[in-house]
Amino acid sequence: MAADVQKFVDAADKTPFSHSANLLEAKVLLVRVANWRMLATRDPKGLETFKANTAKAQQEIAALEKADLPPDLAKQLANVKVGVGNTPRLLTRPDPIWCSATSFTTRLLPL
Repeated sequence: MAADVQKFVDAADKTPFSHSANLLEAKVLLVRVANWRMLATRDPKGLETFKANTAKAQQEIAALEKADLPPDLAKQLANVKVGVGNTPRLLTRPDPIWCSATSFTTRLLPL
């Protein structure tokens, strides 16, 4: 997702859409920060923050889709949309590395 956003921002540079691209980049960065914060702290409100930031990024994408983007920017925006859209779905699946690490740790704890 980050690489797609960066490609979109770079391509939009020096076009009338550069400001909107920068706004989208900021919204996606908030999604990424909320994701890491949620994973690191296990804060019960972390998921709410993550969902709210994802919704804001999706709103920014929808606004850009309504704009008259050149075909190359529209294609790159579609890649960003897929990445932002997949992020919440991917978080609902258990992480096999985290699960195996925590199960290993709990097996080592004395009873």
